[in-house]
Amino acid sequence: SFVSSRDPQCDGDIRTGRPGEVSTAIIGHPVWGAPSPSAAFAHDLCGLNLSFRYVAGYTPPAGVQKKGATVSVVLIDVANLTDVATLYTSAELSDYSYDDFKGYSPPISVVTQFRVPNGRVLYVSAVLLR
Repeated sequence: SFVSSRDPQCDGDIRTGRPGEVSTAIIGHPVWGAPSPSAAFAHDLCGLNLSFRYVAGYTPPAGVQKKGATVSVVLIDVANLTDVATLYTSAELSDYSYDDFKGYSPPISVVTQFRVPNGRVLYVSAVLLR
């Protein structure tokens, strides 16, 4: 779900939910592939360059370990909403607390190379696992 941001420069934050929940946010417009029905003639998607910041839930009581959320960037087939490829998965995100807020994390930069045929219309999504 979207919640108001603590950063006045941002419109809102994506909330991961409760422990064990998975949230998916579709990012922007679909990526249109080649008009060919054959993936052999499709254009390839070959790289991802993004950055994000986070705050991570609530501070646990003293002596209790907190497992942080992770975020993955996943290509999803628009026609049947199945995962096509996972392009990136973060480490656990737990160092910047929401309830003991002192600010968002510094920007986390992601630059990765891959080769995924784009013969179908795809969504780019952020999958948040808590």
